[in-house]
Amino acid sequence: MKKNFNMLERKLLIPFYVLLFVFGFLQLSEIQAQNNKVQQVHIDQADVLEGKKDLGPDVKVLKGNVVFSHAGSKMFCDSAYFYSATNSLKAFGKIHITRGDSIQLFGDTLLYSGNDRIARVLNHVVLKNDSLSLFTSELTYFMQQDMGAYSTGGLTINKEDTLRSRIGRYYAQRDIFHFSEKVRVTNPKFRIECDTLKHNTKTQISYFLGPTHIYGDSNYIYCENGWYNHKENKAQFNKNARYESKTYSLRGDSLF
Repeated sequence: MKKNFNMLERKLLIPFYVLLFVFGFLQLSEIQAQNNKVQQVHIDQADVLEGKKDLGPDVKVLKGNVVFSHAGSKMFCDSAYFYSATNSLKAFGKIHITRGDSIQLFGDTLLYSGNDRIARVLNHVVLKNDSLSLFTSELTYFMQQDMGAYSTGGLTINKEDTLRSRIGRYYAQRDIFHFSEKVRVTNPKFRIECDTLKHNTKTQISYFLGPTHIYGDSNYIYCENGWYNHKENKAQFNKNARYESKTYSLRGDSLF
């Protein structure tokens, strides 16, 4: 009798567990859907706003002191086309994007997708944070990841240091710049040539990744891994490190 009761109990509990699993899955799906819910780009301001039937029923033309807002970002421009059906816009003239308190992005043209939260800024692009300015011809900024990227060459200025590279990535949440391909750093005291360099804008420390050549007025340093502290003017060179001057040379696994 007890054995039959236990079997009946298990048969009743199995559908209960199935329902509990399905209910939990539906709740999780609902939470994920809410988190991934697309926000509509909002028109905050414009001197002139008009529809253009020849461009489509969902297209608005904005002119003069135009301001958009979307998911924590503000976008300013002289004029724009706003496509409400695709939640996107094309903006022209004096592009200025603000992201939080530290990110400022400028350019001549903006292509923005509100569904993907991706901004593509073209021509005379300038990205500024607290201590550094980046200049390039084209930059894509991924709002969700707070990451900016260029692959057409860029120039970065940080007080006394000027850096050029063909490819660059900026991770705003980690305060990290990652430069690659033909990286060149010039400073009144030295010149650095390397293939890959990582720079922390908060700590002001640069990390050498791969073969690196450093030229001073009267010396030369080579390493394949290391770091340089711009604030304290200190450095450490690792992996096949060597130092050469007119009077002597020094080699070691690590030079400080």
